[in-house]
Amino acid sequence: MKFKIPKGRMITIIDILFLVGIMFFAKMYMEKYNKNSTSLTKNGIKYTLTINNKKIKKSELLNISLKIENRKREKKELIIKQAVPFNFIIEKEGKLLYKRDIEERLSKISKKIYLNRYQKIELGSEWYGENLYNEKLTSGNYRIILYSTDFGIELPLNFEVIEEE
Repeated sequence: MKFKIPKGRMITIIDILFLVGIMFFAKMYMEKYNKNSTSLTKNGIKYTLTINNKKIKKSELLNISLKIENRKREKKELIIKQAVPFNFIIEKEGKLLYKRDIEERLSKISKKIYLNRYQKIELGSEWYGENLYNEKLTSGNYRIILYSTDFGIELPLNFEVIEEE
């Protein structure tokens, strides 16, 4: 059994397959070597912590993003009982420098997030580069730990604060 495909159409099919292959390997590379994010999959939900940059300047904001992605075909329901869906801790050499938990209390009304199959949502926050005493930080290596008691997750990620140029 022989397939008769015109030569021009065969080249188009090969080009499309080549581009799909490049996109697939580029995505794999970015997921493996993009160090400004970390992920955890739990009960068919993928949680990804992303910060704006691996190295931030002292005066720069740290943008913190939590992407929640349903990896299953069935609809998922997430219940948030706390006032905020996630909190985070900033550490330097194992010492606590900042903790956003001022709203870590039970909310009067629990909120529900519905994720259809393969749906994604993104939640965010910012850190202004100050410690618990509202002092600016020194340059060095830091660690952010994003956690959620409602989702049962903890995502650590290292970053660096650098001097202004």
